[in-house]
Amino acid sequence: KSAVETTDWHKVAEDRFVQRVAEDMAKDLKAGEFSSFVLAAPAVALGEFRKASTSALTDATIMEIDKDLTNHPIDKIEKIVVKALEDAKA
Repeated sequence: KSAVETTDWHKVAEDRFVQRVAEDMAKDLKAGEFSSFVLAAPAVALGEFRKASTSALTDATIMEIDKDLTNHPIDKIEKIVVKALEDAKA
C-alpha cells in the first residue's frame, strides 16, 4: 500500500464550488441583496459552507437543512423548506 493518498478531485471541485458560493453570498449580503436565508445542502457541503462562511453570513443563516435537493422540483423544495421552518417554530 502506498503511504501517499490519492487526491479525490471530485471532492476538491465540490469544495471549491461551495467556497465560491459562500464568497458570492457574502458579497451579495454585504451589498444588501438579502438579509437572511435558509441553507439546504448535504452534510459535507454544509460543513464546507460553514468553513468558508464569513461571520456576517453565518449570522444571516436562519436555518440549515441537511438534505440534498439537487434533483427536486422547485415546488417540492418550497414544501421541504416551509415544513422545516414550521417544525422549528413548533
